Amino acid sequence: MIILSYAYSGAAAVQQALAEGADLACTMGTGILPLCEVAAASWARVEGRPEGSMSQLAVSSVRALVSAQLTVLLAVAGGRRRWCELATSPPSAAEVFLRVFPAARVVCVHRACAGVISAALQAHPFGLASSVARYAFDFPGNSVAAIAGYWVSATERLLAFEAANPQASSRLRYEDVMTGSGQELAGTRLGLKLEHAAGHQPPRIPGLAEPGGEAPGGHGQQLRYPPIAPTMIPAELRTRIDQLQAELGYRQDGGRGADSLSDPEESAAPR
Repeated sequence: MIILSYAYSGAAAVQQALAEGADLACTMGTGILPLCEVAAASWARVEGRPEGSMSQLAVSSVRALVSAQLTVLLAVAGGRRRWCELATSPPSAAEVFLRVFPAARVVCVHRACAGVISAALQAHPFGLASSVARYAFDFPGNSVAAIAGYWVSATERLLAFEAANPQASSRLRYEDVMTGSGQELAGTRLGLKLEHAAGHQPPRIPGLAEPGGEAPGGHGQQLRYPPIAPTMIPAELRTRIDQLQAELGYRQDGGRGADSLSDPEESAAPR
């Protein structure tokens, strides 16, 4: 199982919730997904094949390499039977992984834009981190808009991956897992029993700390993020944010543009 997301999405907390009561060996940032993508590209050049295609020899070779690594990871995790990697690699790396391991499941974790902005600002109050910093060139002196631009780009890529891989991907929203509103349905679709309801805080898994993540609310409660002034985000960007959040099932706050960033209430269970 691959948990695919972006920075400040709260995906580490989602992974912890999925690991509760499940036979998962959880890791983060092992580099296995990027390794598969690089190896596949190398095979394509060696064999003179079009970029993005893989011969059976290439698939077998990459599978053997990764299988050896997974065997070690599972052994280190006490003999657990299923590997669960948290990755913020480009979705293209996950697509290559699916060619090598077609039975794998990819869980795409989303979070409301306001939550990502809040988490990023809390983690880096004096300057943006590398994953978001390049968006600052588009919005000089406006960290809120830069983070919002990053969220739009990351969300669009993740949604495009879901559309291209409907049989292999599942969608989870951070807010649903943290409040318990969508856990039962999500667990059923993933073949897992989620035990993170009723405000239970699962033990932190070593190496899975993620900056800026909020603590979960109690069962049935809504997560509320600090309000964001509409003037902080350009109108065109606000419109795109509202469109994406509507696609993700977040209820817009009266359809008032950027005001919807101030209180992203949930209205639908994850796909």
